[in-house]
Amino acid sequence: MIGESNIFERPVKKDSQKYPGELVLVDSEGFKLRGNLLLVTNNKRRPGVVICHGAAKDGNPIDYLVELQKFLAQDGCSSLALHTRGVGQGNYHSDGPYASTLLSRKVDLISGVNFLGQYVDPAKLSLVVGSMNGESACFVAQQLGNSLHSLVLLEPAAYPAGAEKIPLGPEFRTLIRAEGVDLVEKQARLSASPAVAALEQFPGPVMLVYGDRDDVIDSVVQQKYCDIVVEKGAKGKFISMVGMGHKLSGRPDARLYRQIAEFLHLQSGASGKF
Repeated sequence: MIGESNIFERPVKKDSQKYPGELVLVDSEGFKLRGNLLLVTNNKRRPGVVICHGAAKDGNPIDYLVELQKFLAQDGCSSLALHTRGVGQGNYHSDGPYASTLLSRKVDLISGVNFLGQYVDPAKLSLVVGSMNGESACFVAQQLGNSLHSLVLLEPAAYPAGAEKIPLGPEFRTLIRAEGVDLVEKQARLSASPAVAALEQFPGPVMLVYGDRDDVIDSVVQQKYCDIVVEKGAKGKFISMVGMGHKLSGRPDARLYRQIAEFLHLQSGASGKF
């Protein structure tokens, strides 16, 4: 087990038609994070996956995260779809008690890993994370090291040093837009992102996915992440989704889900169902 039990309250409610499994609350530094827990077996030797959204400025990301959960469940894999703090509370908070930073989202992801680790084999826990939270996931991978089995990054972002500590609001947007900064300097800052350095230190398998028409994540960031994955050899996999732009993590896609499942199968040494 990675850390102590993080159960805060369970269950929240049951809606088997919309959310197969159980809607739960996960404790992260005293904050209640909403999640959907889908267990396919009571066998704690089975693998598990924590799935998390990207920026998620509004709406209810669990609505689309559960689609991947249902797909993985068909292969015998349990999962937790998780909201980071401030998300799913009705709006996107940039201040107040639910103020969120990329570092606080790292803590939230680790809390999700700890939570799910109570129901599955903690040595077979993986992360599937999208877009903005991809940077936070790199920090998680760096901190957990071999305690995290695999990492799947869907169109991950990387930001200049210092961005990870700034609340996700106006000041954060000003920093990442870097208005008045020439392109060469902007890309140099992105190349030196602490998220890139963090991913380089993760010893486990990594799957990286971008749409070949993604014009949101800078090409320098995409190349940096891709280089890291390619250097992993058999432990790395890069997929370019033809004809796709950004927002892969918010759009159900059976082709992508199958690739994720196959990667997790391969890295776990499983054949057939998990």
